[in-house]
Amino acid sequence: MPPCVLDFHEGSKTVEEPNGETVATVSLIIELKPDAQGRLKGRAYGEFSVSGVVEEGDCSFAWGTGARVEIELEAEGSGDGPYSIRTPQPQRVYEVQRHYLCDQAVDLTIGWQVLFEGDGVVFENRKWEGESEGSRTVLVYKDPDE
Repeated sequence: MPPCVLDFHEGSKTVEEPNGETVATVSLIIELKPDAQGRLKGRAYGEFSVSGVVEEGDCSFAWGTGARVEIELEAEGSGDGPYSIRTPQPQRVYEVQRHYLCDQAVDLTIGWQVLFEGDGVVFENRKWEGESEGSRTVLVYKDPDE
C-alpha cells in the first residue's frame, strides 16, 4: 500500500500588468490516502485570494476577491518516491465586478483557477519540502496502518 500523505502548500504570485498589478495567494492543507484499490487519492482545501490595482492616467481602483478552496487530488508513486501529484479538475471561478475609473463604470472580469501539481516528490525520512518562486510545500507521510 502507498503511504498516507499530508501537510500544506502556501504560495503567492505577483504579476505586473501594463495598467496595474495582480497578486494571488493560496494556502492549502493537503491530504492523500490510499483507496480500496490502493490508489492515492485525496484533497487540498483552504483559502485563495486575488487582488489588484487598475491604473489609467490619474485614475485608479483597487479590486479583490477570495474563496474557500476544495480540490480533488490524485497521486502516483510508491515507497519513498518519486511521486506525481495532480489536480484532475481545477476549481474555477468566474466573477464580474463593477468599479469606477474617474467616474466611468468599468465591469472587471475576474477568471481564475486553483490547482496543485507536484512532480518528482521524493521523501527523505518521511518528509519532502519544495520551494519555488513564492511558494512552499511541505509533505510528510505515514504508513496507512499507523
